[in-house]
Amino acid sequence: MSSNIGLRQNRAERRALASAVKFEVNGEVMEGATVNISETGLRIDTAEPLDVTLRFVEDNQQQKYRLQLVWAAKKEEGGMTYGLSFLDD
Repeated sequence: MSSNIGLRQNRAERRALASAVKFEVNGEVMEGATVNISETGLRIDTAEPLDVTLRFVEDNQQQKYRLQLVWAAKKEEGGMTYGLSFLDD
């Protein structure tokens, strides 16, 4: 995720924090490292991009795609919005 497109800028003061971290995504434990922390959140780096498998129905047919999370942002009306890029199978 080299681009900050769509990422909301943190308004709280950040301080550096370098620590190994484990986090869980849908039951799968992943590893990374913290970069910085603030009153409102933290930034982490991972060795590999977060991959997502997306399933949905289009034209009455089940579709399945592997994608990579590229960016995330909070929506003004609440909730989140995400940018994903397609991965080759």
